[in-house]
Amino acid sequence: MLVSSLNDLLTTNEVCNKLKIKRTTFDNMKKNVDFPTPFRITGGKGYRYSEQEILQWLQSRKSSIKKIAPSIKQRAISGQLSSNKAKSDSEKKIILRLQRGTLHGAA
Repeated sequence: MLVSSLNDLLTTNEVCNKLKIKRTTFDNMKKNVDFPTPFRITGGKGYRYSEQEILQWLQSRKSSIKKIAPSIKQRAISGQLSSNKAKSDSEKKIILRLQRGTLHGAA
């Protein structure tokens, strides 16, 4: 656990506020196997999360998304992937954004 100070410990609500997400989104994020494990302070109420671990987890997700998205975009541009062949919601969103002309970045 990467806790440098007590200020680094966040409640569930503080994590949601910091990330600007709803509680249901947070609960879905927690289902991810590599999501940081919360802990309880002895005698305390609720769980606490290390802010550093949450930020590192987000950074790792961002890196993996950047690696996946360009290949989906390339397949969509080349015609190998169409909305009816898309396997995931993210693929469908990328195809829709390509069709609208709102997806930018490296192909």
